Amino acid sequence: MTLEQEKILSLLEEGKINAAEADELLATIDASDMAFDDLSSGENPPDMSRLRQMWRIPFSISLTILGLSATILLSLRGVKDRRGRFIKTLTLPITILAALAALVSYWSKSAPWIHVRVQQESGQRFAISLPLPLQPVRSGIDMARQWVTDDKSGDILDAASEFLTAIDSQEAGDPLTIDVDDGDKVQVFVG
Repeated sequence: MTLEQEKILSLLEEGKINAAEADELLATIDASDMAFDDLSSGENPPDMSRLRQMWRIPFSISLTILGLSATILLSLRGVKDRRGRFIKTLTLPITILAALAALVSYWSKSAPWIHVRVQQESGQRFAISLPLPLQPVRSGIDMARQWVTDDKSGDILDAASEFLTAIDSQEAGDPLTIDVDDGDKVQVFVG
């Protein structure tokens, strides 16, 4: 029995809701559980082509910041006073970070995207989508192995490596479903 179901039954016992209302609430919870079960069979995958277009948002924001900070730097080019140097000192790192963000977001246009859906045992759900550069992540895991000295961290790196291998073996639109020990369900779509 989920936490939400227990709450509904306790509200019924306390007399705060009647039996018809409790039945309606329980039916709503069951319907939402069935909706997630439909997802686990892969019947309702996310629209990965639409998600892949999300790179435009950080790209546009970083280009705007880059343009503004570059304009500030250019306008302060001949200024030698203390205030001008201070503003230049603050603006230069922002300009560099904006340029890097623009490059990374443009690069993510061609990277595979990962979409993760999580349903907690309590009934809460959330999803996140982001580009996943598989080869750099693998390289990072291999580099991290050189610095690992304890078994627990090594186990985490092994699990991450196994996860990447499982993602590679998935068919397009077919989710990788993971049942977590505490009753949570996790689905991973790659596209």
